[in-house]
Amino acid sequence: MLGSCRLFSGRRSVSEIANMQNLAERDLGTKSSTTATRNTPETRLSLLSIIPPELLAEIFSLAVLSGPIMPDPACARARTHMKWVLAHVCNRSRAIAFSLPRLWTEVDIHFCGKHGSPETYSAAILQAQLERSRHLPLHIVFDCDLGLGHLYTASNAVAAHQVLLLRQLIGHCARWATVMIRGRDPILSVLAEVKGGLPHLAELGINTLGSCPDFQTTAADAFADAPNLRVVFINQNPHLGSLPGALTVDSTRIERYAGWNTWAGHAAVLQRCAATLRACCLDTASVEPSPVVVLPALRTLCVRRATILQFVTAPALEEFMGCGTGAVPIISFLEHSGCALKRLVMCHTRGTCASRPWTGNPTSSTSSSSTCVAI
Repeated sequence: MLGSCRLFSGRRSVSEIANMQNLAERDLGTKSSTTATRNTPETRLSLLSIIPPELLAEIFSLAVLSGPIMPDPACARARTHMKWVLAHVCNRSRAIAFSLPRLWTEVDIHFCGKHGSPETYSAAILQAQLERSRHLPLHIVFDCDLGLGHLYTASNAVAAHQVLLLRQLIGHCARWATVMIRGRDPILSVLAEVKGGLPHLAELGINTLGSCPDFQTTAADAFADAPNLRVVFINQNPHLGSLPGALTVDSTRIERYAGWNTWAGHAAVLQRCAATLRACCLDTASVEPSPVVVLPALRTLCVRRATILQFVTAPALEEFMGCGTGAVPIISFLEHSGCALKRLVMCHTRGTCASRPWTGNPTSSTSSSSTCVAI
């Protein structure tokens, strides 16, 4: 009996060992399956569900990089498209994106190639974005340059679509914070429909593509009521416009002012904002005699016509850039200004460095061109 018991006991041990091995194999299989499942795209995506919605909202908001108006809006275009794409990640991310008004405050519309056509940017899409941004200030880039905007004009269908979208934006002009608009008649003339004040407008860029007489006569006062305007660019690329645009700006707080305008338009802005203006870049077709404007806060000045220097004084000037102005007018200007200049850049030819003062930031001009001499 003892021997048989031992034999039976031994058989039980073998059976138990076999069962344990089976359990171990099944357990290893389960772990392997679990690991494989965790490495699938669906599971990795589901791990986002443990992130609090508040944190996801902050992550999504990193795409909102509102800054000064850029001369090349490509950066703004990429940021805006990024915000639209994140709505397609999953239902949760989509819901969070749609519930955050600040993700929809940058309106970026380009009519270059297929961009901005009725098929790619419809009035319905724009209306949806305006509604999702709720009542927050808007940052707008509205570019009607068709690649070579100074050579070609838009078709009637495209022009009508441009006017339709611009009128939608004008309906929310009280929310405008930064605006850059580039186009030709009849696009810019639509700005005459801007009614009421612009309390949030801080940065404004207007570029005309060719002669825009309707803009000068009907829309020149569209931005007159913008008390918080700080930065103004008018026709940053003067070769695109055969006539200067006379724009009325009544703000007394402008800190940066640049562009191509009539001298009367320039002088009016300089006189009104003399106490706050810190950087300006001026170009004009001709200069009519006018009273000398004293700019006590001006630190950076760029001019592309020497006669301008006869009617401007800047005692605190630190940087000066002159394109095609010659040395004699500059020396005379520095003498009667009495400033302690830290940086002087002279460009021998107006045309060679035409784009340098119009970088969108008058304080960022450099002397890398071989035609420039920095002292």
